[in-house]
Amino acid sequence: MARQPRPGVYVLRDNDDDVGCVVRVGRTKDMNRRRREHRRDPLLWRYDFEEVFLTASYSIQRGLEQLLHEQHRPLFNLIEPISPRSPRRHIYLAAARRFLQAQGHG
Repeated sequence: MARQPRPGVYVLRDNDDDVGCVVRVGRTKDMNRRRREHRRDPLLWRYDFEEVFLTASYSIQRGLEQLLHEQHRPLFNLIEPISPRSPRRHIYLAAARRFLQAQGHG
């Protein structure tokens, strides 16, 4: 039986420092595929891949990615995941907040 993709939001963490600083935030349709891609990347292979939230909802993923970006300000995310000018920004963030509340994180 084929393995099912696991969509969601992840971080890359630098566990060589004392605090485990988040260096990248991202979202994916398949956590295992994205983990393999990062392991092959000449810059990112050394960082620990950590699944943070599993969800197939695009809106929730977008919002969660933005919230994690705001929380950690990762070094390798050079632009915000959702543009401040995006007309859908409030929709994505509201979806993420509802998801977090339902999960007991809010």
